[in-house]
Amino acid sequence: VLFLRTDADRKDGLYPVYIHLTIGSKVLKHPTGVRINPAHWDSAKRTVNQYCPQYLLIHKQLQDELAKVTDII
Repeated sequence: VLFLRTDADRKDGLYPVYIHLTIGSKVLKHPTGVRINPAHWDSAKRTVNQYCPQYLLIHKQLQDELAKVTDII
């Protein structure tokens, strides 16, 4: 599951996107390397929204990160 980490803002107003995994009783929060304006985040769908200027690029990066993590586990 992707989530926007709102407790880690920067001066530029961008927040990091993390992958949240629960495996058994262990919780893993893995950074995706993507930072995004919260106005461009769809919390219901847990992904970047289409109003983001770099929607296609960021969406692909997030899907690639999810695939990498899924392949590992």
